[in-house]
Amino acid sequence: MAKFISKWLRYGLVGVASAVLYVLLANSLFSVVNSVFLSTSAAYVLSHPLSFISHSLFTYRRPPTWSAYGKYWIGSGVTAISTFSIGALGTLLSMPISTVSVIVVVATPVSQILMNELYTFRRKSRRDS
Repeated sequence: MAKFISKWLRYGLVGVASAVLYVLLANSLFSVVNSVFLSTSAAYVLSHPLSFISHSLFTYRRPPTWSAYGKYWIGSGVTAISTFSIGALGTLLSMPISTVSVIVVVATPVSQILMNELYTFRRKSRRDS
C-alpha cells in the first residue's frame, strides 16, 4: 500500500508542476499572440516533453525512451484534442485565458492517467513477452 500511495503522490507532484508550467506558458503566450486557442495549444505542446520525462523518471522510475515517448503522445491524443477543443470553445465564448487554462488543468488529467497506466508505462506481463 505504501508503494501505491508513494507512486500517486509522485504522480500528483509531477501533475501539479506540469499544470503550473502549462498555465504560465499559456498566459505568457497569450500576452504575445492575443489568441486563447493559439496560446493554450502552444502551451500544451511546449510543456509536454517535460511532463513525459518527469513522469518517466520520477513517477514510474524508468529511463525515458523514444518508444515510450511515442506511446505517451498517442496516450496524450485525447488530452490534446480536449485541450485544443477547450481553447477553441473559450475563444468562441470569449472566455478569459485564466478561466480556460484552469478548465484545461482540471479536465485533462484523468485521460492522461488512464493512458499512462494502461498503455505508455504498463509493465509487460509474461503473457505479453
